[in-house]
Order: sequence, then C-alpha cells, then structure tokens
Amino acid sequence: MTPQPITHHIDDALLMAYSAGTLPEAFSLAIATHISMCDECRATLDSFDAVGGQVMEDQSPVTMNDDAFAKTMAMVGKQSIQRPKPANDIPSVLAGYIGGSLDDVEWRSLGAGIKQKIILAGRDATARLLYIPAGQSAPDHGHSGMELTLVLRGAFKDESGHYRAGDIEITDDSVEHTPTADMGEDCICLAICLQEIKANKDQIDLNLFSEIGYNYNYWFSAQKKGYSGVAILSKKKPNKIEYGTGISHMDFEGRNLRIDFDKLSIMSLYLPSGTNIQRLDYKFQYMQEFKDYISNLKKKIPNLVICGDYNICHNAIDIHDPVRNVKVSGFLPWEREWLSEFMDLGFIDSFRYLNKGPDNYSWWSYRANSRANNKGWRIDYNLVSQQLKPNIKSSAILDQVFHSDHCPIVVELKL
Repeated sequence: MTPQPITHHIDDALLMAYSAGTLPEAFSLAIATHISMCDECRATLDSFDAVGGQVMEDQSPVTMNDDAFAKTMAMVGKQSIQRPKPANDIPSVLAGYIGGSLDDVEWRSLGAGIKQKIILAGRDATARLLYIPAGQSAPDHGHSGMELTLVLRGAFKDESGHYRAGDIEITDDSVEHTPTADMGEDCICLAICLQEIKANKDQIDLNLFSEIGYNYNYWFSAQKKGYSGVAILSKKKPNKIEYGTGISHMDFEGRNLRIDFDKLSIMSLYLPSGTNIQRLDYKFQYMQEFKDYISNLKKKIPNLVICGDYNICHNAIDIHDPVRNVKVSGFLPWEREWLSEFMDLGFIDSFRYLNKGPDNYSWWSYRANSRANNKGWRIDYNLVSQQLKPNIKSSAILDQVFHSDHCPIVVELKL
C-alpha cells in the first residue's frame, strides 16, 4: 500500500523555536519525530538551521534581546545536524524513549480499549503514547497550554480534521477534542501536553503506600483532569483533614491540602508557576491571597509546617545562575520579596536553618544535561513555624533520588 502524503505540518514558528532550542524536551521529541517522517518540514528546518537558531546554554528565550538572538542565530550555521529516515515504523529518536518498537510498548489501560504509555514527564511538558482501537474514540479532554498530537500509526478524525501517519495536530487550551480512530485499523499517537500531569486517587495503586506503613493518604485533585493536585501520605491518622483553602480559584486547581495532629499541622502546597504572562499574573494573585490566608490561619494553628513546590528561588545561593535568571519567573525580584515577606509571618526555611552551603538544588531542567552538571534551582521548601524551631532535628535535599525533574526534600521534627 502506498503511504498517504503528509498534509498536516508543523508551522514555521514552532520549527524556528525547535531550531533555536527553546522548546521543552517533550515538544522537541514530537517535532524531531515528525521531521524524521516529513521531507517538507525537514527541508524547512534545514533552511532555519542554515541561518542559525541555537539559543546559548542557560539563557531564556523570553529574556533575550535582539542582539543576543542574532549572535546565537549565527552560531548554529556552523553545526551539522543528521536526521536519518526511520528504518521501521518508528523513528529512532522516539525508539530510545520507549525502548523498542510500537509493538513492544507496555500499555496502561484507560478503559474501553483505550491505552496509554507516559514516556516523558517533565516540569514543562509531558509526552505520552495513546492507543485508540479502530472505530473507538479517546475521551474528551482539554489541556493547559498547547498540545501536539502526532500520528505514528493508523489515522484519526476529530473536530478539526482527518490525520494520518506523519500528520501532526496542534491545538491550544481553548480546544476540547475527541480523536476517533478510523475503521479498520488501530491508531497510535504521540501526544505532548504543556503541563504537569497529576494523578487522581483512583489512578494510583494505594497498596504501594500501605505496604510501607502509610495507611492514611489524602488527595486533593484539580477539577481539570490531568492538572495540578496535591496529596499527603501519613502513618498516623490525623485529627482533621482540610481540603483546600475555601478560596474558589485556588481550590479549583487543587493546590492546598492540610492535616492536623495534636502538636502540629502539615500543609501540602503547590504554588502556581509563571509559564506565560497570564499565569504570571495569576501567580501574583495567588501569592497575595495565600499570604493573607496563612496570616489568618496561623492565629488559630500556630504550629504549622507548609511543604511543597513554591516555584520561587529565595536567594542567589538557591539558583545556579542568579545573574542570567534575574528576569525569569521563579527568580524575579518581587517573587523573592514575597517569599521573604511570607516567611516573616513566622516561618523558618528548615533547610537553610541547618545547611548554609551553595550548590543545593531541588529542581533541574531536562535540557542541557542540567542535572548531571548540577545547574539547578531550589524551589521546594519545608517551611516550619518559628514555634517549632527547637524541634527541628534534621533537614536535607535528597538529590541522589531520581524520579522526576524534582527530587525529594526532608525535614525531621522531634516532638
């Protein structure tokens, strides 16, 4: 059978961003896979590479001025990029992520014959393989930010068109789409979402926790499926569980969960990131309202520990390159000032209380081999109420534990 021509391509803006090296790893994976299947996009990309586009290591494209971008554009013209055609039904660039061919994938069932395999879960984007049986439809879904869907095998239709092997669909967060595989052949796609994927309680095998003594676990998921959410695991049954803050926009995204014991309360926090101007504005709103909320809460619950991803580096010692990142969200002056003001409510950075040294980070980008080179950010904190300062026994960052782009952080209290 003669393969159908590829009719849905990557737009020039995304190809230029890929050439410039400014996309998350998962997006780059999808584009690299597509161009290995598509002669037209490969030729367009080669023309971009001929004039440059490689952004310098550790520099954010958001903060680059025109002169810096021009210089980096000139650098790439000296490089040679080899993109061999795939020998089988799957490009080699993707085969390395799944450990073989599409026939070797260990799928996870989503019900009704739909299956998926998450192959890359990053801070900025998630990549998954999606298997849709012939004639079946994947569940309706929305997403946060852009989504790319690349057909690897078979074909599907949705509200925006018909997509065959090699075609790529690009949608934004205003779209909810329902891919339906063509009759007669199963469809396998590579789907990339610009978001962090968080699990609901019913998606987790809770026996894994009870087997190691954590018999009490509490989950507060976002209303939007596959977005945000927090959880707490405990070996001791708490006196009270508080889901959310009572502030509707915070609770819609599932960002706060608290459990209360006799001598202390523990909160799990996931503070928003500023991935674009809209989310940065929302982050500032959240920060102000959350600070007011905690100021009032501490009057009733003085022995409070707030653990989580604050998405802010507090001081220059907490980030590998404070000079270049001063205009990047996560290290903006007013974000850092907010964290100082928040701690002035009566909290101690438990890690810095016992560990004063540099080069201690809790998050690393997947790009530029950042973790191996320890080019990280310390954005995760266990903030402990001042009243509990005498009870802090130890604190640590477990940077030798590899399970995502973050690593665990620990505080031990003696009560």
